[in-house]
Amino acid sequence: MTVKVNNCEGTGSGNNVTTGDTSSGDAWNTAQPGTGGSLTWDNTHAAHGSRAIKISTGGTSTSTYVAWTGLSISRVRGRANVYITASPPTVTQVIARGMASSLQKFRLYVNTSGKLVIADSSNVSQTTLSTTIPANQWFRVEWDITAGTSAAYEVRLYTSVDSSSATETASGSASNFGSGNFDEVRYGTAANFANVVGYWLDDLGLSDTGFMGPALHTVSMGQPVETDTAQPFTVSKARSFGQATETDTANAFRPVKSRILGQPTETDTANPFSRLKTRTLGQATEADTALPVTALKGRGIGQASETDTAQPFRAAKTVHLGQVVEADTALPFTAVRTVGLGTVVETDTAQPMTPVKRIVLGQVVELDTAYPMVAVKAFQAGLAAVLRTPDPTTVTRRPGASVRRTA
Repeated sequence: MTVKVNNCEGTGSGNNVTTGDTSSGDAWNTAQPGTGGSLTWDNTHAAHGSRAIKISTGGTSTSTYVAWTGLSISRVRGRANVYITASPPTVTQVIARGMASSLQKFRLYVNTSGKLVIADSSNVSQTTLSTTIPANQWFRVEWDITAGTSAAYEVRLYTSVDSSSATETASGSASNFGSGNFDEVRYGTAANFANVVGYWLDDLGLSDTGFMGPALHTVSMGQPVETDTAQPFTVSKARSFGQATETDTANAFRPVKSRILGQPTETDTANPFSRLKTRTLGQATEADTALPVTALKGRGIGQASETDTAQPFRAAKTVHLGQVVEADTALPFTAVRTVGLGTVVETDTAQPMTPVKRIVLGQVVELDTAYPMVAVKAFQAGLAAVLRTPDPTTVTRRPGASVRRTA
């Protein structure tokens, strides 16, 4: 792969272009002003940077050009930024010329009609582009030409010098560009012409790998100096930062800070943060006294009594609990409260009330075994009594009550 670039900045406006000038990129192998011609660095016009190469000839027909020699490539791709002051020009203005053993293989030029032309090894025009070359502004020309007696070519014209879209493209596939490889490419008036009006070339390039595209102009600069740590020039700068310092514990830059916290402490008995606590309860105890009747129609009822075994409470119970004791150690988080109860001891439990109406009844006489009360209504009667040893002929009477004999 061969790539050569010269940005045409030179050593100072008005100075002659020489082969020893390496400040603009790849130095030229040939810099020929010709008899009465001018080949200088000039700051009147520049596509990029501050200078370009200005080319002109006098009354004597001569060649004025720069060239890279010593090449050996079968396909040449080149680039030139061009500035002319008149379109059409009065004299042909050559942009580039490919050579082999000092003989022409192709020529690229602006004709006196202001059109871009590509000519073969016999200087026969292969294509004339239709776009008129703009005057007094920079334009770009790129080309891709293959050596051979029946070879392909492509030429691109960009009327906007740094555009990536060609204004016009011309191509062919059977042109005679001579046999053998290219060994030299010349830029400027690379054939003998007199009275060539001054024109400028800038950002000249040569490649054998592809179209080069618009020039990326670079200028060498010294090392920047900064009060902190200097970084090289890039599209965006990066600087190294030291460790951030905080009044508490410093952490690296991040969206959220984290700090290590100690165990929460309570003034009395510390417990961890929780919604509910778990406590150990002591033995629950109950008294022998029957609970008062509630949630029933109020009627005068005597003292309830039981004969033997008490039944457990089923409705609502009131339980008197002993002193709750907490341990000093905080308990873990739990979702529900768990209460450990001791064994419930009942000494003699009253039978629960049932939801039936109660009416004061008269004396009830049973022969032997008492029957439970049922949910039926009875008329007003005297006080009831239960006889443990009934006598079928015995009657107990309350004054004012009716008498019923049991047979």
